Amino acid sequence: YKYGWTRQLYLANELSQARAGGLITKLAWQYAYGTSHTYSNQSCYFRAVSDENISATAYEDPIAAGATLVWSGSINLSSGWSEINLTTPFMLPAGKNLLIYWEHRNGSYAGSSYVFNYTETSDNKAINCQSDGSFPSGNTGTLTKNRPNARFYIESSNDSISLTLQSIDSPTDT
Repeated sequence: YKYGWTRQLYLANELSQARAGGLITKLAWQYAYGTSHTYSNQSCYFRAVSDENISATAYEDPIAAGATLVWSGSINLSSGWSEINLTTPFMLPAGKNLLIYWEHRNGSYAGSSYVFNYTETSDNKAINCQSDGSFPSGNTGTLTKNRPNARFYIESSNDSISLTLQSIDSPTDT
């Protein structure tokens, strides 16, 4: 289709047996078609969640939902793993699941054979919606147990040395 959106959920124990989280710097999709293709006007957002499945079928604006834009641009697809270096690495907290929002606004039709490998999950871990007329933000999506195969590059975190800014008590020039 010319336009579409999808959400996929990857559980913490699927990303790391220890559910350790970490800094995600790269994502790869397993492209299933033998002919290479480039899709422009793509956007990818990440959000840390506690949810273990996807049940809402309505479009969710990623920014309004609290997701972070981690990459946008053109994706070059070729048979096998198509890697994306995130322009904004994402820190996934320990024990949290990763919800990916993908928006496809290419505007041209490449053909129905341009597909990705997937694995069937035990419950709904993905949803998708597509349209040829315009971006389907007003349309409901289709829940599915068929989730795209993905590979994540995660730098482990060490919480014993992490810092958090609690407050600024005295913002003066001195």
